[in-house]
Amino acid sequence: MDYNFVTNIESCHIVVPHLLWYTHIPTMIIALFMGGFVLLKSRSLLGYILCGISMSFALWVVADLMTWLSVDSSQIMFWWSVFNIFSSMYQILGLYFIYVFVDGKDAHVRSKIVWGALLLPLIVFMSSEWSLVNFNAVNCEASEGVYYNAYAFILTAVISLWVVALLTNRYFRAAGDNRKKIAILGMSVFIYIVSDFVAGILVWLGYITYEIQMYGLFGILFFIVTLAYLIVQYGAMDIKLARAQALVWSLIFLIGAQFFFIGNPTNRVLNSIAFVLVCIIGYGVVKSVKREEMQKDRLMKFSKDLARANAELKRLDNAKSEFISIASHQLRTPLTAIKGYISLILEGAYGENTDKTDDALNKIFLANERLIQLVEDMLNLTRIESGRLEYRLEDDVHVEDILNELKDMFILRAQDKKLELEIQTPDGQLPAIKADKSKLREVISNLMDNAIKYTKEGFVHVIAEKDGEVVRVTIKDSGMGISEESLKTLFAKFSRGTDSTKVYTDGSGLGLYVGKNLIESQGGHIYAKSDGVDKGSEFIIEMPIAKGN
Repeated sequence: MDYNFVTNIESCHIVVPHLLWYTHIPTMIIALFMGGFVLLKSRSLLGYILCGISMSFALWVVADLMTWLSVDSSQIMFWWSVFNIFSSMYQILGLYFIYVFVDGKDAHVRSKIVWGALLLPLIVFMSSEWSLVNFNAVNCEASEGVYYNAYAFILTAVISLWVVALLTNRYFRAAGDNRKKIAILGMSVFIYIVSDFVAGILVWLGYITYEIQMYGLFGILFFIVTLAYLIVQYGAMDIKLARAQALVWSLIFLIGAQFFFIGNPTNRVLNSIAFVLVCIIGYGVVKSVKREEMQKDRLMKFSKDLARANAELKRLDNAKSEFISIASHQLRTPLTAIKGYISLILEGAYGENTDKTDDALNKIFLANERLIQLVEDMLNLTRIESGRLEYRLEDDVHVEDILNELKDMFILRAQDKKLELEIQTPDGQLPAIKADKSKLREVISNLMDNAIKYTKEGFVHVIAEKDGEVVRVTIKDSGMGISEESLKTLFAKFSRGTDSTKVYTDGSGLGLYVGKNLIESQGGHIYAKSDGVDKGSEFIIEMPIAKGN
């Protein structure tokens, strides 16, 4: 560029402060690293914008460095003329980043046109006398135009207020993680504004020196690093690995940058040791984090595979339940017909039977009864697991009525095994309970049947009593008892006592499981007690007393 007012000045010299190497070079390198690193890891719109911010900031740092290092006046004037362009560029890109980040979508075209229009005057008048009016050969610096400089200052103020207003508006409209990330972004913006905009005002007013303002570059760098962190934290990147790599490279650059201004040989040695140690330890840290992230990825893959397998198992389980339900329904009809015909034959409806015939028919009848009970248990099981089991709860159910009915049904079986079957109830009537009478009867019947089945000699006592707010029914026998190990899984699906299979091999292991669900679904409680094998057992049912009783 041809600046007539500096043609007679060939060169000028100024003492370059050592602080310049520490504040400018490391911040520029880290900013470029952050922009390139994030863009490499996440090729998203935010990644490209952050890369643009890093590059424009790095160009601004280069321009400032060249004004200190150049001795040719025309070069100094050129670099001085592009200051405001690069600084305004990374400010506008920062505003663009915030829009995209907090809204989760690209900014409107109108906003981009406005931002371009705001930057255009700085570009158009960059090489004019509005930008630079003369050259100060004594201080080796350019003198800026009042209006051009004021416009750049006002533009920075407008962008800062715009950012603050945008973040404030979005913060109060957000919730949860969105509010948290906006708060983090707001903190970095505050540090940036204080370190850059406010520091510039204080230098202009003469309250602080330019050397102190140099530290403001770390505020801008903090803003860029925070943007990179937010992309990593809330993007689809390996968060821990990205943090570790960024931290290690930042430390390496910061420690390495100190070689530019350390003059003491001892300090150079110590700094070299620190540099080598950071490289070695950093390599180990990054490698360890990378290994951990790879293991985490494998675990995530296994977790997804497991979730798919569980979904498939659930589908198969539903299909199994549906099949059992259909099959049980289809089986129940012919089994009921078989039971009816066998009863008629035993009663002599089709002619007289011999003793051998009656014995065979009785065995067929009992086998058919077991099949009917199994089908009923299977149906109840599928209804329970699918949530389709319906209850008809009544408020006036009396346990004594159920027990008396069951006594008449089981007395002959107990006598055949020479067992004492006794029903014990209090003298007065027990309070009514709220229950589904048929299902409660089914559970008590199953428990009494098991007690007779697994007791070789002795007794089966059924005790009904009131205890507080519940009516308790205890089925107590002198049978084979239950081991402590079997008690833990007694009410599980398809579970049978370890010794029960030796006495009775035809059980399905569903009766107690179904019974437990039937009782607990009505608000009751069922459990078992035993002193051990061959010491008898007790099965206890507790049902809540109906209100008003």
